[in-house]
Amino acid sequence: MKNIWGWVIGIIVVVALLWALLLAMGGSTESDMASPSPQTATTSPTGASANEPAPVKPVTKQESVGSILSGLTGDSTYVNMFNSYGLSATVGKGPYTVFVSTDAGFNLLPAGTVSKMTAAEKKRFVQYSIVTGKMLDINAVNSGNVRTLSGDTLNFHVGSTGLVQVNSSYALGAYKATNGIIYILNQPLLPPQKSTY
Repeated sequence: MKNIWGWVIGIIVVVALLWALLLAMGGSTESDMASPSPQTATTSPTGASANEPAPVKPVTKQESVGSILSGLTGDSTYVNMFNSYGLSATVGKGPYTVFVSTDAGFNLLPAGTVSKMTAAEKKRFVQYSIVTGKMLDINAVNSGNVRTLSGDTLNFHVGSTGLVQVNSSYALGAYKATNGIIYILNQPLLPPQKSTY
């Protein structure tokens, strides 16, 4: 009988330690997943933490895609590249779908991935995250392959729970603009390698 109680106490201790470790590493509880109001949302309107995928419910804003992009925080790497390559001037009437990676997502790329790109490769990198002529609205459940501004295709998939996957990246949140929609991704979209033959 002592052996059984020893096992039970051991299991309780292990579970308590694992729970404490999860919380210390930034794990979330149900109360953490509550959606903030649109006024307090920054780059994760769904309330998902850092790079944690969650079902997406777009926050509607009466602003253009360009205006929303310029006001994002925590996404400055992408926004700076978007502005540097003149793409802000091309986002006009729309509709558009723009996939923006968080700065934390850029940190997940192997060192030098972006810095070693040529100017043309960086422009293509940003263009690959923009779909023109379509607003890929999760409510319409647009799924499948879609051509981007760079001329390459990406895969947009909405799961039955509302989880949005774009290639191997996941949406952390979304903003529905007057001329399109912006998805905040947990990591950047890298265009496919061009064939050398």
